[in-house]
Amino acid sequence: MYIPSSSGLNKWFNLLATILVPCLFLNVHFIEQSPPLDTAPDFSLIDLEGNTHQLSQYKDQYVVLEWLNLRCRTVDRLYKTGAIPALQQQLADEEVVWLSITSSEVGKGEGTVSKEQLKRRLEKRGGQQEAVLLDEMGQVGKLYGVSIEPYFVVIGPDGKMLYEGAFDNIPDPRAEQNEELFNYVEATVEQAKGGEEVSIRITEPYGCEVKYQR
Repeated sequence: MYIPSSSGLNKWFNLLATILVPCLFLNVHFIEQSPPLDTAPDFSLIDLEGNTHQLSQYKDQYVVLEWLNLRCRTVDRLYKTGAIPALQQQLADEEVVWLSITSSEVGKGEGTVSKEQLKRRLEKRGGQQEAVLLDEMGQVGKLYGVSIEPYFVVIGPDGKMLYEGAFDNIPDPRAEQNEELFNYVEATVEQAKGGEEVSIRITEPYGCEVKYQR
């Protein structure tokens, strides 16, 4: 059996060090970088008026996806107080596309309402979204991993997801607040359009469980 000499071993160690040490530094370099942004999955859905919307048709624009269910008290409160409609109008003025999606099955517990009821309720609550898309089989909701509504996803002009999660940092406005109101959706759009890095990428949503069709 061949046993390398000490000089031979030293050559092997030097060679390994030459290969491995830069790799170690490369690993540290990548770990220090921000994780890559995910591309928003494309989809196609029909809206309340029967028109088809495909996410990719809004390429080069900022897009907000909102999972909507007005039978959920949290969602209804955010509409009733004007918080969501006001931001919808503000962002529409900035040419941001706001698409609301209903993924809960109609009439099950806190499931969503029928098309006609939804139209009436949105009109009453002053909804200002570009369109309400019907995800009747729940495929798009599941594609985005949505389990709680309301749920928001902000997408940049390059199709990358900039933010996903809750509307703001106040799940229960009746409780004593130790911090000022911070709207994650508004902040994401403002920071991204201003050329800044988005400060908060993911938050825990609050509201009602999505009632997917079984």
